[in-house]
Amino acid sequence: MHPIAPDLTPTITPMPPPTPSLDEMHLALSHIAFRREYRPPSPRRIPRIPSFPDTSPDNEHLEFLNLLSLLLVTDSAGDVAAAMFRVLSKDRLELHYAKNRPCTNKENAYIHSIFDIVSREERRDHDLLCWDILAQVIPGCKRKIKSRMKKVCLRLKELSPSLVTTGSASFAICEGGCTTETDEMTVPQLLRGWFDHLLKKPDEGSTVWHVGSVNHTLSLAFYIGHAPRMEQILDAQLLRRVRKLGDYYGAALVLIRNAELLPRDQLRQLRIVEAVPPTPDLRLLRTNQVDTINEWARHIGEPEVSEADLRLAFPEMDKIPSNPASMHKVCVHCECTLLLKMIRITSTAASPSAPSPSAPTPMLLEMGVSKSSCFMCRELITAVQKVYHHITVLVSPCHGKHIAGWSLPQSAPAVLRDLMGKRIMDEMDDILQHAARKRKSDSIPRATGSGELDGRPAADQFRRESGADMFLLPDE
Repeated sequence: MHPIAPDLTPTITPMPPPTPSLDEMHLALSHIAFRREYRPPSPRRIPRIPSFPDTSPDNEHLEFLNLLSLLLVTDSAGDVAAAMFRVLSKDRLELHYAKNRPCTNKENAYIHSIFDIVSREERRDHDLLCWDILAQVIPGCKRKIKSRMKKVCLRLKELSPSLVTTGSASFAICEGGCTTETDEMTVPQLLRGWFDHLLKKPDEGSTVWHVGSVNHTLSLAFYIGHAPRMEQILDAQLLRRVRKLGDYYGAALVLIRNAELLPRDQLRQLRIVEAVPPTPDLRLLRTNQVDTINEWARHIGEPEVSEADLRLAFPEMDKIPSNPASMHKVCVHCECTLLLKMIRITSTAASPSAPSPSAPTPMLLEMGVSKSSCFMCRELITAVQKVYHHITVLVSPCHGKHIAGWSLPQSAPAVLRDLMGKRIMDEMDDILQHAARKRKSDSIPRATGSGELDGRPAADQFRRESGADMFLLPDE
């Protein structure tokens, strides 16, 4: 019997709730359009830990997980998924996945059906396996696929009548997306024919919307999107949308190739587990971002700012909502759900390979996400690596935006909830400082200065007096 591992969660003295609430402050940040440039977490030596199939940070495994997460997205808008593999032993492997909401029984059955195909006993041709997988993916992800097809068509209509440039480059394609030396056509000819087919495609109620037709569309989008010199032929925005549409075909191919790297027995015994998040709920929040910013300014003793000051500092700020308060959906993002689950696993389960009960086994978490993570999810990853030193997280870059409705569950460790609350307060401090600095720079010429956000004297004094500076995340 192994000794019981100690509780690794640090203890802190909780702070009194701020005014305004954290939810209202984060909603204001999203309305102000305060966007940070991506800053990766502090570099850390990657331990040699078994993974699926390799832990090298420069391999294609993370991109595979991103594509796999895309196959789990079933709704057209606002649906995000994350996935990661966890190695239990040489013969035991788990796939953990989560969405921003609990999955339905139908969605869980769909996810299992994909892996049932790749774990079949017989080794089949890649094209046939890809067809079988997409036969499940197309009806399972129908809403998202249709949404991406519509975006391609919308861009085509914007560019009409000159869709592509002329050129001598050629791209031959046959059924299944393979290139051949026969039936070769120029790129503009191929693209115009395919674009005409997309623009004439009727709604899903028609017989044209069926698995075979959509499968052909996805394969064409994949191979056209990754053809040589396509950047010189297609409009950049159109090419990006074509590639995103083709990602479904690419995800199926990558899934097949990665599954072949695993022993067949291990693949058949793969355990697929959903990390179930709390159900999204509606909360009544004050929506005026200017009022929220000034309430925080009064709370910490800083001068208030006007709407004109904020617009000068943040030109992309949303309009002031007409309603003083409204209901807003609040949810736990899928990245947060997976991270919190791994923390619970490593904090409560003893590890046979740990040298002592006080030294947990190092864990590398490679997490794929169907779209770029938001700023607060990136900050949570940074906080997790600061608090839980045995955990290293690999994830694709974030987009730096604050997404309205981000939240942590009440069951999250208190230290992480406190850290993330302070991170939101830091953002509010920076909003005030940046607005004040922009106002001064607009009226008084400056001889020197970089214009970076720095200096929070009143806020720092408030934090020192309240004891809130114990777990501040340093700027990296």
